[in-house]
Amino acid sequence: MNENVIEIVSYLVKRIMHNEDIIENEKKLIQRLLNQGYEIDDIDMAFELIFTSDLPQNDNEEGRLEFNDAHRVLDFKERFKLSLPVQGVLIRLSTLSLISDEELEKILEKTLHFREPEIGLKNLWRVLQKVINNPARLSLIIENSPEFKSINEEHKRYIN
Repeated sequence: MNENVIEIVSYLVKRIMHNEDIIENEKKLIQRLLNQGYEIDDIDMAFELIFTSDLPQNDNEEGRLEFNDAHRVLDFKERFKLSLPVQGVLIRLSTLSLISDEELEKILEKTLHFREPEIGLKNLWRVLQKVINNPARLSLIIENSPEFKSINEEHKRYIN
């Protein structure tokens, strides 16, 4: 691999790290790189290096690719709207498989409709109660979420 490809890859990675959608701006990026004197073959090789991966994947019956161990990433609006403790709870619940991917999407959708500029743990708990209509699973979520300590203490009073 020549030095030009490495420079192009470095440039593209910096763009990705700054949350720029390089796929959407691909034509502009290619033209900018060509104007800087890079060869089209080097540009193609750099894009190929970045966008081909050896992630384990399975084809399902419908022909869609499924990635093992893939995790949902919060978009800008979601990161802005959800407090850090709420983001942490959602990541933990998803990682522990206490909520399904579909439930996570419903939770995120409902939280974005709140008028408050930032969603805290109390509002998250209200949303969880609406999305998960199963008291046993809600108990399990309470017990595995130290952030809901006050809810957990109240919950234990009713159980004992």
